[in-house]
Amino acid sequence: MHEVDFLPVGDGKDSGDAIAIRFTRPGTFTQAVVLIDAGYEKSGKTLVEHIKRYYGVDTVDLAILTHPDGDHIGGMGEVIRGLKVGAPVGLWVKVSAGDRCRCRCSRGRRGRSGGWLSGSRSCGG
Repeated sequence: MHEVDFLPVGDGKDSGDAIAIRFTRPGTFTQAVVLIDAGYEKSGKTLVEHIKRYYGVDTVDLAILTHPDGDHIGGMGEVIRGLKVGAPVGLWVKVSAGDRCRCRCSRGRRGRSGGWLSGSRSCGG
């Protein structure tokens, strides 16, 4: 079983989606819940209510923040306060002129060269 919900966040002019996903894990047949972005601060409570009401759980296994703008991360505080969040992840991606992907680990760790991590290198976070 799998379900993907695109939940509106914002106020019309500045609006977007938070994405809630639930699926059955192969092998264990247990439910997993993933949240991608959390909208503005006031959207967080709505996301918590949606997950509790429609998914019947109080746990998010993985919360992903795509980038650090308020319309994506603002509601995550409410999600963390209102639900058990197993693994919050922030993966910020930048593309340079040479099409090299760079990311920064959400746990604040730095790559061996410091700051941003390039290519396929991982910070282990």
